Amino acid sequence: MPISVTTGYQHTLANLRTMVRRMVMKPTSDDRWDDDLVDDCINRALDELHMLGIEQIATDTFTSSASQQEWTPEATVWRVLGVNYDDKWLTMITKDEMDRITGGDWDANSGDPSYWFVEHTDAGCHIWFDKKMPTGKTVKFWFEKRIQDLSDDDTLCGFYKTFTPLIVYKACALLKHADGDLQESQGWDLRFDRLFPMAEYRSLNPGGGNLTPHDPHGWSDPN
Repeated sequence: MPISVTTGYQHTLANLRTMVRRMVMKPTSDDRWDDDLVDDCINRALDELHMLGIEQIATDTFTSSASQQEWTPEATVWRVLGVNYDDKWLTMITKDEMDRITGGDWDANSGDPSYWFVEHTDAGCHIWFDKKMPTGKTVKFWFEKRIQDLSDDDTLCGFYKTFTPLIVYKACALLKHADGDLQESQGWDLRFDRLFPMAEYRSLNPGGGNLTPHDPHGWSDPN
């Protein structure tokens, strides 16, 4: 159940912290309810959304250099979902298919590629194309984002505002559980459970199903 990451329609860590504090009636930091505790619960709430299958889908671009045939995405890229080269979608293939298409000589051909193959390493994914590309071509890619904790106040959470109530309710549940108030914690969890299916539906059906996704890999911002 992917959702998209798009700048400008998310809340920051500072926004979420303020909302959580308002819900639990602790508007300011103190020795027991300091900001670090609240931030930790917000990050754990985001982790739980990921565990429930909500993935952050993002898009980015790079410009090819002369005879470029491989590319290593940044560390935030967890899994590449699709690649668009010069306004043409490329086909993802396996290593065996890459060997067959290239005759085992991956870097023998130059020109506009038609296929891409992902090689997974300890550092992340590494992308190979079936041909060496000419310089100056725009390559756009869609990817699942690697989970990262929010640390700075102005860091965007990575989830559409549709999911803000879920983040807040789960963070409140975790805070109350940490405080030993299990009954109150269960109440926030019930709110979370009740809203989750609706938030999931809205993320997959923007505009009530009247809007067409910009791309085949999720409701993402192509810009």
